[in-house]
Amino acid sequence: MSELDINETLRDLESGRLPDWISEHLKVYRESGGREGHMFDARFAGGGAAVPTLLLTTRGRRSGELHTMPLIYDAVDRAYVIIGSKGGAPTQPAWYHNLCAEPRVELQVGHRDLRRHGAHRRGRRTRAPVATHGDGVSTLRRLPGQDRA
Repeated sequence: MSELDINETLRDLESGRLPDWISEHLKVYRESGGREGHMFDARFAGGGAAVPTLLLTTRGRRSGELHTMPLIYDAVDRAYVIIGSKGGAPTQPAWYHNLCAEPRVELQVGHRDLRRHGAHRRGRRTRAPVATHGDGVSTLRRLPGQDRA
């Protein structure tokens, strides 16, 4: 993969089109059942050689259609933490708004398919969508210094 053009990626996302590199990652992840794509080589984008990714499927808040995005995550306690950074753009990614409007989501983490329900919670100290991978409830919280959505 060549070096990432972040401006092109942001233009594609703003226009509602998935950039080629995201489409390819999503295709590999799905077609392999999560055997490939779960650990993503993000060096071309300034990331690590093997970062864990999950597939988040949300329902479009306006279209009602299902949308899936591969997202980098971390497992904390019994939860998956994902960050809605949109490559550092000043706006939230579409999946974030979809998740706030409709908290029922589907996740694929490696070969595991999960259905979860989230709740949007506001707090002073945290903000990160979290989908529990036990029997708990997903939460959405604030990170310091972020705008109030």
